[in-house]
Amino acid sequence: MHIIQGSHDLLAHQLTLHHGLSLDMVFRNQRRYFRFYKEYGVLDGVAWHFVCDIKSFFSSMSSLQTHNTE
Repeated sequence: MHIIQGSHDLLAHQLTLHHGLSLDMVFRNQRRYFRFYKEYGVLDGVAWHFVCDIKSFFSSMSSLQTHNTE
């Protein structure tokens, strides 16, 4: 990962924590939080990947939980 992209990814993480956002909130309101991260200076591509990667995380966690309950 490029250093600039890495710093923007860190910024997205910090904004999430600072504003008390849960991953579920970001997951359920991807477009809204994509704009939110952009407003705070996160690069467009990094912001989009951040909100989309949360969806992948939730999908894999849901699959894992379903598998573990069977």
